[in-house]
Amino acid sequence: MMHLFNTAIRLIINNFRSFAASFGYIARLIFWRILQGISNTVTVTTEQGRFTVYTGDSEIGKTVFCRRDFELDEMQRVIQFLVKTDSSSKSTNQTVIDIGANIGVIGIWFLVKGWMARAVLVEPDPGNFRLLERNVRLNHLESAIVSVPCAVCAESGEVEFELDKQNLGDHRVRASGVSIASLMGEEQRETIVVKSRSLDQIVDDLPAEFRDTLGLIWIDCQGFEGMVFRGGMRLWQRNVPVAAEICPYMIMRSGLSRKEFIDLIQQCFTEYLVWRRGRYISYPVGVFGQFWAELGETGDFDNVLFRSV
Repeated sequence: MMHLFNTAIRLIINNFRSFAASFGYIARLIFWRILQGISNTVTVTTEQGRFTVYTGDSEIGKTVFCRRDFELDEMQRVIQFLVKTDSSSKSTNQTVIDIGANIGVIGIWFLVKGWMARAVLVEPDPGNFRLLERNVRLNHLESAIVSVPCAVCAESGEVEFELDKQNLGDHRVRASGVSIASLMGEEQRETIVVKSRSLDQIVDDLPAEFRDTLGLIWIDCQGFEGMVFRGGMRLWQRNVPVAAEICPYMIMRSGLSRKEFIDLIQQCFTEYLVWRRGRYISYPVGVFGQFWAELGETGDFDNVLFRSV
């Protein structure tokens, strides 16, 4: 009888927690709608740090405000796996490079939680970059973070950069001469011109304490990952692990075919790992075509960990 009573109490507590979490989200969502008519930005404290977000951002801003986190599970999975399997990752005196850093949520979390000592945050959009620098100051991390306002490409120069007015995390470099049909109306987006640099060049210009302690590269640049890889050939020789979002459709819009992308990652890494059934499963990069086929070419995406072992 006591066992049944204890079980009932646990169920009530768990259901109450679930209800409270759902109610909290709904309340914050209502408040979010109200804020959109009052202010362009709002500042919120989360488990990942303190952030000012744009109220017009339907993705990262909304998620950070309403859920109080963004991609937290993915970051924890990556860092815990690396610490468990790579002895060099056990050191907290390391640097993470966040490419496509948006307003700094990812890179700042690594420092706030003590997983990394330093971060390099690379973001090409001027509006996002302004909030990124503000969020660095909000978390008192000025001395531990280098912020770089550019797109990361195969080489230095300038690129056309298309803007998504609703999802401020879906801005993308627009490649010229791409024949793939647009599935999301990207050709209608406003564009600006931004500076571009290769990853190797960015790393070369870092202070020594950043450059010599690289422990992780985090990439989320809406299909331009292949161009990032092309511009980091010297870096990949150091076997720095890479966490990247992969979307075949967006990769093809960057100007790379399936074969070109697979040939490229075979030059950079020896394995890729995908989170399946509660753990990372490793595959040789030579069979990456299977993963590409699983995702398809109509906009689906997943996160991948690339390494050389």
